[in-house]
Amino acid sequence: MLFGVCVVVVIVLLFAFSNKSGKRHYNQRPSRYSYSTKKWHFFEEPSDGEDFEELIEHKLSKLERAGAKVIRNCYLLWSNGTTTQIDDILIFRSGIYVIECKDYSGWIFGDGSQENWTQTLPYGYDGDYVKIHFYNPIKQNQNHMKCIRQKLQNDSSIPIHNIVVFGDSCTLKKIENTLDAHVINVVNLYETIYRIEQETGQRLSETDIENIHTRLMQDVAENPSLREEHIRNVERIKQQKEQEKRYAGNTCPRCGSPLVLKNGQYGRFYGCMRYPSCQFKRKAD
Repeated sequence: MLFGVCVVVVIVLLFAFSNKSGKRHYNQRPSRYSYSTKKWHFFEEPSDGEDFEELIEHKLSKLERAGAKVIRNCYLLWSNGTTTQIDDILIFRSGIYVIECKDYSGWIFGDGSQENWTQTLPYGYDGDYVKIHFYNPIKQNQNHMKCIRQKLQNDSSIPIHNIVVFGDSCTLKKIENTLDAHVINVVNLYETIYRIEQETGQRLSETDIENIHTRLMQDVAENPSLREEHIRNVERIKQQKEQEKRYAGNTCPRCGSPLVLKNGQYGRFYGCMRYPSCQFKRKAD
């Protein structure tokens, strides 16, 4: 009996010490940029203990110490006075990285051409699941890139990269990365920037990085009222899209032009005659 108790105590102590020394699990394929050696290093980096926002902040801060500039959670002004909200703008040697952050779990389905993507989550104990639809983050980020390009006076010599980052707790399903966008988990952020840097090369000097940062910061909206206006505009656009989904008329609700029946990749639909200047469309009944 005493021997059995001793065995149990030893097992408990071994388990406790193993947990104490291994509270964090390690990702399999992360990397980092060393600002001291100016080189990329691939190694195992702990990620537990940090939530999604903290992990993004941690990674971008290391790049800042390597000479990058970061503008975080900013509201950038369009020329017409409206705003667009951007999670992170990273200005580095290989260009501007516009980063859209999505802290989602479950399975994520979508591609660049779809209007909405799908998040699938398990529900209950019978193998059921629920689907949640959200606006295509690639298109969302393309709008941010247009605003930045406008601020840079359409200077095409400055590369702008579209990066959509999801949390490591989700699984990206059937999402193909293209030259126009990179949809990744946060664990692959360094690796993706490294790969883009290898393909693009060094395009910006330290002076260029500083100048671009200064130019963009001049149009960052700091006034709280502008942020409130941005939220109202987003809500208005959502309501407009919901109304357009229910629209069944023969003329475009946006510009009043006739709707034309067309054949597309996903079947027949009605599109505005003024396309591409007006891009309204709805499914054919």
